[in-house]
Amino acid sequence: MGKQLGIIQFTGKLGNTVGARKGGVQKSNTIRAHAGEVANPNTRAQMYQRAIMATVLQAYKQGIEIFDHAFEGAKGRAGNYAEFMKKNLPMLRAIVANDIATHPTEPAQQNAQLITRGLRYTVPNPWVISDGSLVQNLFRTPRLDTNEYAYFPLNEGNLIVGPTTLVKDWYNSVGLIEGEIYTFVVFSAFNPDGIGLQVNNVPKAVTFSWVRLIVKPLSSITENLTFATATFADVFDITLSGSEREILFRSSDKMYQNQDEYAESPMFGLDVASLFNQLSGQASFGCIRSNVASGKRSACQMSVFGKEGLNTAFSFGLKPYYVPMEWRMAGSTIPGASDKILEGGDGE
Repeated sequence: MGKQLGIIQFTGKLGNTVGARKGGVQKSNTIRAHAGEVANPNTRAQMYQRAIMATVLQAYKQGIEIFDHAFEGAKGRAGNYAEFMKKNLPMLRAIVANDIATHPTEPAQQNAQLITRGLRYTVPNPWVISDGSLVQNLFRTPRLDTNEYAYFPLNEGNLIVGPTTLVKDWYNSVGLIEGEIYTFVVFSAFNPDGIGLQVNNVPKAVTFSWVRLIVKPLSSITENLTFATATFADVFDITLSGSEREILFRSSDKMYQNQDEYAESPMFGLDVASLFNQLSGQASFGCIRSNVASGKRSACQMSVFGKEGLNTAFSFGLKPYYVPMEWRMAGSTIPGASDKILEGGDGE
């Protein structure tokens, strides 16, 4: 029988024993037997797991300027990373499992989207991008109008909003809070040269972008302003990531659209297509509500929009059917108060 005479601390492999530290301190459960060689490091299950892990990890890396402070109650960057992975790994794994169970040999019918080995960007998926106790119901679930045009409908409160509705009346009706922030987050997939895809439907580029709207004081809104002329800039201070050519949205966009193309169904809300990269053929997008003073966030899971409409079969990304083939081959607030985007900063 072995007998411990003192505290033994080490890291790395020592004979058949492995030592590790957790939080800078070695604990008894971090000294363990060294695992032997893995008998089969490329089983189908392992390849699927690696593809899922890589896809989720790249999503976090691309959106880290948002995701590292998007989960209410999480402790710092490490805590937010853990929450992102905790929510998105099982989400994507479940979609993959369902695809394999229901359409094992029909990639065109599969919904999961994965990346090829070594890719440095992710692909659109219904990512869980925030969590918290706030309710984000200012911008409602995206829908199609009668002309098949996708938009985020704005909450009308207890009003029926039309061109003659006063903006101040609407502001009070929906209970807007000065300084609160609504941030639209977007992954846009596209092919810069407009020609083909990479291997097995993987896009040649995916950009990450955001549009942040900070609620202005009620007193700043003109007394008789109506939705016949009101723009988003009348109600929000707006910041866009990236260059203007990447996102079509403009602060001068009208909140209430009643042009000819919307004649059958006037649109009170934000045009989904205006959030995409202009070259995009598919994107996932969502809206996070955040309150700087309380540190609270809203829960948000992205919707996926493609050329064929809202939440249709996904069109960009490696389908589960191709994973064994591809993964077997190696190589293949108040501005200034915080630097965090969801709290009014510039992300620097």
